[in-house]
Amino acid sequence: MRYLNAEDVLPAELLAQVQQYADGIYLYIPRRADHRQNWGSSTRYREELHQRNESIRFLHDEGLGTEALAERFHLSVKTIGSLMSSVRMKAITATMKANFLAVPTDCPQRDERLGWTGDTQVFCDSAMYNADCNRFYRNYMEALRADCCEDGAVPSFVPMFYGVNQETCGSPCWGDSVAIIPYMHYHFYGDKRILVENLPQAKKWIDFYKAHLNQEGLVEGLFTYGDWLSVKEETDKSVMMQCFYGYSLLLVVKMCEIMGEDASKYRELHNVAKAAFRQHLMDEKGCVKSDTQTAYLVAYVAEFMSGEEIRQPLLQAIHCQDDTLTTGFIGVRFLLPVLSDIGETELAYKLMKNTQYPSWGYSVVNGATTIWERWNGYTAEKGFFNPSMNSFNHYSLGSCVYWLYAYVLGIRPQAGEKIKIAPDFSGQLTYAKGSYAFKKGQVFVSWRYIGTEIVLEVEKVGDFELEFSFGDRQILSQEATDGKFVIRLSAT
Repeated sequence: MRYLNAEDVLPAELLAQVQQYADGIYLYIPRRADHRQNWGSSTRYREELHQRNESIRFLHDEGLGTEALAERFHLSVKTIGSLMSSVRMKAITATMKANFLAVPTDCPQRDERLGWTGDTQVFCDSAMYNADCNRFYRNYMEALRADCCEDGAVPSFVPMFYGVNQETCGSPCWGDSVAIIPYMHYHFYGDKRILVENLPQAKKWIDFYKAHLNQEGLVEGLFTYGDWLSVKEETDKSVMMQCFYGYSLLLVVKMCEIMGEDASKYRELHNVAKAAFRQHLMDEKGCVKSDTQTAYLVAYVAEFMSGEEIRQPLLQAIHCQDDTLTTGFIGVRFLLPVLSDIGETELAYKLMKNTQYPSWGYSVVNGATTIWERWNGYTAEKGFFNPSMNSFNHYSLGSCVYWLYAYVLGIRPQAGEKIKIAPDFSGQLTYAKGSYAFKKGQVFVSWRYIGTEIVLEVEKVGDFELEFSFGDRQILSQEATDGKFVIRLSAT
């Protein structure tokens, strides 16, 4: 029996072109003479090394059930988080499961299947909520360090097997994974080994940036993919490079402080980078060059601009797009958290719930069961995007998971020692429910609106501290019994 894998079914053909040189052909040859077999539906990642001219895998039945067959190849991480059942969340989880095999690949179906560092860094904290990625990311970072160049340039994908050039090594936003992933890893697991192993390489990455600063103090002369696959507008790449230089500097400062090292050198470099950004990439009205959603998001996370400074131009950039997003791989990671940080919680929820193009919901209402590589992978008006690069199983745009856990549920790990509970409530949801497990135990969180009140229920299993934070919201009552907390808050 011949089986051809494809990503979708068109009226007259299978949409298999997106696999590029991966033929996706499976031949099933039964061993039993009577040829009577029990078939089960299974999505399988090919176990053979891909060869451009021969991509055929032979399956031989051994009388095993489908569950036993599936056990031969499985996810490299253990699921530890849960979030209220929704089609969006199921799609993100399914995409992660399809790609977390030995290294975090970009997609499981086409001939690429690379451990892109940019994709990995934007999704790493989302992944660490969903699953225990402690050893998984330590292994990935070991491979990353092994492939770094002598001048500190970080590869664009790991393992690195292409020749070194500007696209494959030393690309801002992608190379910054050397600082982002270790810092996020420590934030979740509290294991300083990740900093001991990677902080020296992160410092070399800063040195690489410094070697590419012009007289104005701006990063130049490097290739970057920028805010990859954004829609409707493009963020100036000089803005992306300068802001990620600043972002990595911030993270290096924080990691140095955690390790008890002197961070003054990197703090001063950040001050200089910030001054150059504000002088050369902002105008007198406070607008960032290119004036896009992502431009203000990355300026905020780099601490080049304050929340108050970005509020109006960011809101304008969203409202002028009819309250839809335009962010690509890089910007989308920050969109919802930043909106919540600056007090625009209702807009964050609106964007998450939106089903108009472009949005997470648009792909879902158009049949998505996994996260698409591009917002316009399929649109009702234009159909499928060019199949030469159009994956329907690509986790990067699913980085909103971080916001769902950290802001909607309010579960915020504190370096593996305690959990902070700080939900960002909105009446656009009638309830939220989920859990997170870590080395000291597990926490369950649920909240719901009842009339003019919000009822928050939190249960902890294990010996660890919980910290609660509700901002200015009034606490009406609270009860605590045997690790279970019921807190009633004002809904207004």
